[in-house]
Amino acid sequence: MSVAPEKWVLVELKTTMKKLLKNPDGFFFGATANEFALAEKLGDRYVFCFVSMHPESMGYTFVSAKDIEGKIKTKRLQYQINFR
Repeated sequence: MSVAPEKWVLVELKTTMKKLLKNPDGFFFGATANEFALAEKLGDRYVFCFVSMHPESMGYTFVSAKDIEGKIKTKRLQYQINFR
């Protein structure tokens, strides 16, 4: 049985070795403007999965793109540069 693409959910996986007792609180990650634009366009069909791989806090948490905005402590623009 196949599932129609309009029912797919895209999961953006973010991992850390940091000890996070209240994952995703304290999580640091990078994301592009394109990721957030796609998340906005897909709505509930795009989620972030924050994974702590620390031995004392192994686990994961799903957060919708809509809910992520309310959790952001700081956000900054970063340029990625490649020389020829």
